[in-house]
Amino acid sequence: MLHAGRGITVRDALDAARRIHAHRLILDVVLARNPPAVIVLGPQAEPSEPLEHVAVVRLGMMALGQAFKIEVIDLNDHEALYDALGIDGSKALAPCLRAAVAGPAAAPRDRRILFATAAAVAGTMGRAATGP
Repeated sequence: MLHAGRGITVRDALDAARRIHAHRLILDVVLARNPPAVIVLGPQAEPSEPLEHVAVVRLGMMALGQAFKIEVIDLNDHEALYDALGIDGSKALAPCLRAAVAGPAAAPRDRRILFATAAAVAGTMGRAATGP
């Protein structure tokens, strides 16, 4: 996971930019070898994290998408995610993931992983509906 940092000072923003750059260097190799069809940005999974920090990370991921010419789908809030999955709310999230993902960990207990998985499923559903 990429976190933006604790404060929203200039120094912290520069630190986040350095970390994003480090992640980009790693992702350069990974994406060159295995380019994804889409990057899906899910809603904020940790409510205590400041929105400014989330925005910095989202911006970094969008920049990666542009750099590699990869479609970026931004599901920036829970309602957008639920709409993309075709469900009414959070109670339908686990059954939706169990139907879409094989294996015992289809609906993980960790909220961050749950929303990341849901965003990935939503991205594949959107790609299936619109085609490659």
